[in-house]
Amino acid sequence: VMTDNSTDTERYQAKVERILDDLVTIGNKAQSTETVLAAEPLSNKSIPLSELISDAIATVESDYESVPTAVSVPQEITVRINPVILQSVIEELIENAVRHSNCTKITVEYAPESSCLIITDDGSGIPPHEIEVLDNEQETDLQHGSGLGLWLIKWGTDRFGGSVTFEADQSGTRVEITLPTELIT
Repeated sequence: VMTDNSTDTERYQAKVERILDDLVTIGNKAQSTETVLAAEPLSNKSIPLSELISDAIATVESDYESVPTAVSVPQEITVRINPVILQSVIEELIENAVRHSNCTKITVEYAPESSCLIITDDGSGIPPHEIEVLDNEQETDLQHGSGLGLWLIKWGTDRFGGSVTFEADQSGTRVEITLPTELIT
């Protein structure tokens, strides 16, 4: 009988710890979203896009053991977008891939012909209803997202005048962030 109670206690403790972890994550996302929305969208100086990506990966790596990324962004591509905003957007995309999709590879590349930052992963993909909520730009009682992370990506990208598209299926997720050409130097 004692073993059953001990097992139940451990199970409840694990559940409480998961709930607390989720609450801390939601609080951190809310704070990040507030910071992104309050930040000036433009920067007075040009910042290497590859540096923003490296910093975003380092931040995610501080919370997760392994972030399997391959980056293909030329050093000479710079942007005049506030790093608080763009780095937060990139961090969120990479963290989503690591935390939610069980991916084994994340690719970050820049397509100069379309001024797009493209982030792909080979994970389980963002559920279609999550993408639909973002595309419709509203949540309802019957149709809503599960958290703030994807909204941070959307609102952050909107903040600097860019656009974001999500494509996902069971083989992974592809996110394209179109950067305003006038902000690329």
